[in-house]
Amino acid sequence: MIAFAALVDAVAFAQGEPTKARILADYLVQTPDPARGLALAVLTGAAAFPSIKPAMLRALAVQRLDPVLYDLSRDFVGDALETIALSWPAAPTNAAAPALRAVVDALTATAKDDLPALIAGWLDAADATTRVVLLKLLTGAGDLGISPPVLMAALHALGRGRIDRAEIAAAWHTQAPPYEKFLAWIDGRDGRPAPTRLLHFRPTKRPQKITSPTTLPHELHDMVAEWRWDGLLVQLVAHPTGARLFSAQGADISAAFPDILQAMRFHAVLDGVLLTGSATEAGPFAAPHPRLGRKTVGPSLTAAHGLTVRLFDLLKDADEDLGALPFDARRERLQAWFDRLRPAGMAVSPLLPPAAWDLAFPMPPGTNGLVFKHRWGNASWQMMRPAPSRVGVLMYAERNAVRSGGPFANYTVGLRRDDGTLMPVGRADATLLDPGARATLDAWVSTQTTERFGPVRAVAIGLVLEIKFDAVRLSSRHKSGLVLENLRITAVWPGQDVASVDLLASL
Repeated sequence: MIAFAALVDAVAFAQGEPTKARILADYLVQTPDPARGLALAVLTGAAAFPSIKPAMLRALAVQRLDPVLYDLSRDFVGDALETIALSWPAAPTNAAAPALRAVVDALTATAKDDLPALIAGWLDAADATTRVVLLKLLTGAGDLGISPPVLMAALHALGRGRIDRAEIAAAWHTQAPPYEKFLAWIDGRDGRPAPTRLLHFRPTKRPQKITSPTTLPHELHDMVAEWRWDGLLVQLVAHPTGARLFSAQGADISAAFPDILQAMRFHAVLDGVLLTGSATEAGPFAAPHPRLGRKTVGPSLTAAHGLTVRLFDLLKDADEDLGALPFDARRERLQAWFDRLRPAGMAVSPLLPPAAWDLAFPMPPGTNGLVFKHRWGNASWQMMRPAPSRVGVLMYAERNAVRSGGPFANYTVGLRRDDGTLMPVGRADATLLDPGARATLDAWVSTQTTERFGPVRAVAIGLVLEIKFDAVRLSSRHKSGLVLENLRITAVWPGQDVASVDLLASL
């Protein structure tokens, strides 16, 4: 567990995906089987075990700490798990910190009433860094710093570049923990392993962004276009033995959408987008999201968010793999497949006439751009979408946990309600800013801080910003009721009147 915690800590503070991938690759080289395979399962969410309620951990903490001191520490640090890890007064013990496998096995086998004593013993035997990672593992809180691109880059490095990344990604999703035969193949000690999972995700290329059809890499007459639906990209994998629903990154989200699984009474693999609304009219983007992360979804939540799927590609028809066919041929097969089966709650995403190949063309509800696809090849797709802008104001800045890269990691931007109250609408990543604009923001935060909440600083209202974003998503977690996706600060206007800040209602 100590080595695994050191890995997670190093990845969390590393700058950039190449550095993170190198750290993970080094860990995989130094760690024997099956421990490294189990670590990959935990890092990618493939290891299934019961999670611990945060209330149990707080109860353990206040047994060792004064409750008032704990609450004050929690307010100062800003995170409950880090508060427990840093302030835990470990009792003297001769026990060693638990191994990762011991933690996973014990969570599965230990009775609920015996868990508090077991966890307290683990915390006693661990240092602060190991406690933080252990608590995140126990609660399933947050990600542990390994994204799919980082994982694939690390596996590619582990294999010393002998195997193409696309081939690694395709094989990865067919395997189950602890991945011993898969890692033997990557190491060069064995051949490519046979699939151990029948219902698995098939990686696909993601669209590249363009600003105009004139920048397409192919002639216009060789292209087709369809709406970019403002929804959750999914892959539907169905077989006579069962069905699974995957996110665009390959995460299994089947448990959150039982109504979609019920309609998947076919034998095929399809790419599509999950939308609210009906097969003829799309609804708001955010509605599917309350279901994500839930182990079960009750009838009330299912009824509150009626869902439909727009299908745009057929990757496998029964046992026939269509991945090598050009898009036009797959599109014809998709339409024929749909006309034959017509699954409930699904529709084929329509192709658009060339007259609609412009962002000035009226877009129907539930869309936010266009996707262009090459008819005759199997090349990557191109995506074009508008970048709406607003005038906002700086409200908060979060301290950078990494020593390099500037004092602040991100900046929270707000818009005005009708009554003049400022409401936060999203955070902009500091690394995406122009150096001059970032220097202006950092200077404002340093001189205009009014309050501190752990790593977050509230600032005096007065620095007006121009922002751009990709989409607006409804969110019950935010006071404003929404959040701006991929928010960027594109200009800083010192001295601008705060009255020029846009209204929240304009979104």
